[in-house]
Amino acid sequence: MNLPIPIEQIQAGIRRNTLVIESERPLRTLSSAVLNGGFRDAAVIVNHQVPKSYEHADLEAYLRDVVEALGFRSEKAVGLMTAADVQDVAIVTKTSRNLIVCALVTAGLSYPATAGDAIAIEGKQSGTINIILLVDGNLSESCMVDAAGTATEAKTVALRELEVKSHYSGEIASGTTTDALVIACTGRGDVLKYAGTATELGQLIGRSVREAVKEAIRKGKVPNLNQ
Repeated sequence: MNLPIPIEQIQAGIRRNTLVIESERPLRTLSSAVLNGGFRDAAVIVNHQVPKSYEHADLEAYLRDVVEALGFRSEKAVGLMTAADVQDVAIVTKTSRNLIVCALVTAGLSYPATAGDAIAIEGKQSGTINIILLVDGNLSESCMVDAAGTATEAKTVALRELEVKSHYSGEIASGTTTDALVIACTGRGDVLKYAGTATELGQLIGRSVREAVKEAIRKGKVPNLNQ
């Protein structure tokens, strides 16, 4: 299953219950990924679907095996995991004169939470919102950190608009207990230093992530809305 990604040299599709994003030239990434998180250069980004009851002693090793089985070098990959159906991925693209921003989001809301909640872990935490943000642009490292903040703000706004409540406190949720985020840029063009909400890049990020999170939740027919 191929997916529409309007950025040159980047292709995406779903293979073996895995959302796979490939780039012909390495992408600069910043992520909270299970596999190869932090700042990395990556040729492939994966979001792998596992059963809700899934447990594994070494998640990083498991994802490394998944990537290798797909035919990629694990050291060149960034890997996420989700119990949400990757077939329900939402893809939203926003463009300006010089920038393309594409958000790919999968969403499960088994354990929505509000930042600051007192949380007692209740077994396996299987619901998660995974955001992969592709930017056809040249982001500095500090700009990528800024982009991560703007994307997180946009996710929280989307949950507020859908009135998703925390499983723990009943307040409007700001995310789930296991959310993950990847910022990936092509490195093309002039260096961008900022991605806050007042910048052109920040506005594209905000709109794309906000719409994609809401679409992913709706496509996943998540039962927790307004509860």
